[in-house]
Amino acid sequence: MGLSVRHIRFDGYRGYSRLELEELGSLVVLVGPNAVGKTNIIEGIQLLTAGESFRKPSWEEVVSWDADCAVIRATLEDPDAKRVVEHKMSAAGGKRSFEVNGKKKSASSLRGTCPCVLFIPDHLQLVKAASAQRRDAVDSLGVQLSKNYGVLKADYATALRQRNLLVRDGIHAGPLFESWDESLAVHGARLCVNRMRLFSRLAAHMERIYPQLVEGEELRCLYLPSWMRFEDDGRQRGDIADLRRLCTTEHLIDLSVDSVADLIAHWSGLLAAQELSRKTTLVGPHKDELAFFINGRNARLFASQGQQRTVVLAWKLAEVELVREFAGTDPVLLLDDVMSELDAARRDALTSFIEGITQAFITTTNLGYFSAELLEQAHVIELPIEGTRS
Repeated sequence: MGLSVRHIRFDGYRGYSRLELEELGSLVVLVGPNAVGKTNIIEGIQLLTAGESFRKPSWEEVVSWDADCAVIRATLEDPDAKRVVEHKMSAAGGKRSFEVNGKKKSASSLRGTCPCVLFIPDHLQLVKAASAQRRDAVDSLGVQLSKNYGVLKADYATALRQRNLLVRDGIHAGPLFESWDESLAVHGARLCVNRMRLFSRLAAHMERIYPQLVEGEELRCLYLPSWMRFEDDGRQRGDIADLRRLCTTEHLIDLSVDSVADLIAHWSGLLAAQELSRKTTLVGPHKDELAFFINGRNARLFASQGQQRTVVLAWKLAEVELVREFAGTDPVLLLDDVMSELDAARRDALTSFIEGITQAFITTTNLGYFSAELLEQAHVIELPIEGTRS
C-alpha cells in the first residue's frame, strides 16, 4: 500500500480556469479526444508527486494566459495519514513553491513521499533513443528514491559546466582547471557509483520480468562507464557488443567512489588532446551508456519494434518493483496514452500488473482498449468537463 491521490484541483493551469477531480479511486481512467488536456492532468500529478515534469517547461509556461499563477492542490491519503499538498507556479519570473498541510516545503523534501512511475509514448523509444534519455530515465527514478541523488546530480552538473567552459577556451592545465578537474572526478564518481548501483537493481528486475512477457527470450542489461569506451592508447573502442564481457554488473557495483574518481581523472588526462580538439569533456557519468541485449544481440540495433517496446514495458514494471523495495510503498502509476501504442498482448500484461498496485491514472482516447471487468472497477472521467477550460 501507499499514498494515493483522492482529490486534486487545478486553478489557472495550462488553460484550466478550474478543474476539480474528487473521490478518486485506485484506478482512474481519463478518456476524451486529443487536445482536451488529459496529459496536463498527468503532468500535474507528476509535479505533486515527483516534483518535476517530463515536459521540462519553464514554470511561467504552465500558467494560463489570463492568470497570475497556476495552483495544483491535492489530498494524498493512506490508511494512516492524510496530506494536503499544494504547488504554486507564478507567471512573473517562473517562481514556484510547495506547501504540505499549509507549511512551506522544498521540492526535494517532497520527493519520495508519494513516488510515481510515469509511462508516456516517448518512453517507447528509449531503447533506440539517444543515451542521454536513458540516463535521464534512471536519474529521474533515483531522485525520487533518494534525496541525496538530486544533490549528486546538481554538484556534478556544476563541475561539468565549469570544466567545459575552460576546455572550450583551450585550457587544460593550471590551478583553476585542476580545481574543476578534481571536482568533476569527485562528484562524477559519486554520481556514477550511485547510478550504477541503482541500475544494477533495476536491471535485475527487468531481466526477471522480460521472459515473463516474451517466452523463450532472454534480456541482459549493460551499464557501460565512459572510460571503458576507450583503448589504453586513447582510441575509441568499437561496438558496445564487444564490451559486454568487460562490464559485468558484479564488477561495476563493487567499484568504490575513490576508484571511480581515479579512473575519471586518469582518462581525462589521457584524453586531453581529444578534449581540446572536440572542446568538451569526454569522461564522466554524462557519457555513460545503458544498453540492452536480447538473446545476446544488441536490442538497439537488431531488436524488432515489438521487442524494443517489451524492453521498455519491463523497465517500467521494474521501476514499480524498485520503488516498493526502496520506499516500502507502491508508487502512483501514470500512464499517458500508452495503451494505443501497445499490441493486445502487451496491453494485457500491463493491465494485469495495474490490478496489483495502489493507484493508477490512465489516459486514453478509446475505452475499447480495456476489458469490461477492468472498467467496472475504474473511476472513468470523460473529458472535457464542462466549464473547466478558459
